[in-house]
Amino acid sequence: MMTRLSKITATYLGAATAVIEQLFARSCGGTHPHAAEKMSAKPTVSEFQEDWEKAKAARNAYLAE
Repeated sequence: MMTRLSKITATYLGAATAVIEQLFARSCGGTHPHAAEKMSAKPTVSEFQEDWEKAKAARNAYLAE
Protein backbone atom coordinates (compact mmCIF):
# COMPACT_ATOMS: atom_id res chain seq x y z
CA MET A 1 0.00 0.00 0.00
CA MET A 2 2.88 2.39 0.54
CA THR A 3 3.50 2.36 -3.20
CA ARG A 4 0.20 4.21 -3.59
CA LEU A 5 1.07 6.91 -1.06
CA SER A 6 2.31 9.29 -3.75
CA LYS A 7 -1.10 9.07 -5.49
CA ILE A 8 -2.94 10.65 -2.55
CA THR A 9 -4.14 14.13 -3.46
CA ALA A 10 -3.30 15.99 -0.26
CA THR A 11 -5.08 19.15 -1.41
CA TYR A 12 -8.48 17.46 -1.16
CA LEU A 13 -7.71 15.17 1.75
CA GLY A 14 -8.66 17.70 4.44
CA ALA A 15 -12.37 17.76 3.63
CA ALA A 16 -12.59 13.96 3.52
CA THR A 17 -10.59 13.63 6.73
CA ALA A 18 -12.93 16.00 8.59
CA VAL A 19 -15.95 13.81 7.75
CA ILE A 20 -14.21 10.52 8.54
CA GLU A 21 -12.83 11.82 11.86
CA GLN A 22 -16.34 12.85 12.92
CA LEU A 23 -17.74 9.43 12.01
CA PHE A 24 -14.86 7.69 13.78
CA ALA A 25 -15.47 9.73 16.95
CA ARG A 26 -19.15 8.76 16.88
CA SER A 27 -18.37 5.09 16.37
CA CYS A 28 -15.85 5.02 19.22
CA GLY A 29 -18.01 7.07 21.57
CA GLY A 30 -19.06 4.08 23.66
CA THR A 31 -15.59 2.63 24.06
CA HIS A 32 -14.06 5.41 26.12
CA PRO A 33 -14.50 5.53 29.91
CA HIS A 34 -15.77 9.12 29.86
CA ALA A 35 -18.61 8.09 27.56
CA ALA A 36 -20.42 5.81 30.01
CA GLU A 37 -23.58 7.90 29.77
CA LYS A 38 -23.65 7.33 25.99
CA MET A 39 -23.41 3.54 26.25
CA SER A 40 -27.12 3.19 26.96
CA ALA A 41 -28.06 5.15 23.83
CA LYS A 42 -27.72 2.67 20.98
CA PRO A 43 -27.53 4.06 17.46
CA THR A 44 -30.38 3.22 15.14
CA VAL A 45 -30.16 1.58 11.73
CA SER A 46 -31.09 4.88 10.10
CA GLU A 47 -28.22 6.60 11.94
CA PHE A 48 -25.82 3.95 10.63
CA GLN A 49 -27.20 4.48 7.14
CA GLU A 50 -26.78 8.25 7.43
CA ASP A 51 -23.18 7.81 8.57
CA TRP A 52 -22.50 5.41 5.69
CA GLU A 53 -23.93 7.92 3.21
CA LYS A 54 -21.70 10.66 4.69
CA ALA A 55 -18.64 8.44 4.34
CA LYS A 56 -19.51 7.56 0.75
CA ALA A 57 -20.13 11.23 -0.10
CA ALA A 58 -16.76 12.22 1.38
CA ARG A 59 -15.03 9.50 -0.64
CA ASN A 60 -16.82 10.44 -3.83
CA ALA A 61 -16.01 14.12 -3.37
CA TYR A 62 -12.35 13.25 -2.84
CA LEU A 63 -12.24 11.00 -5.90
CA ALA A 64 -14.01 13.60 -8.07
CA GLU A 65 -11.38 16.26 -7.41
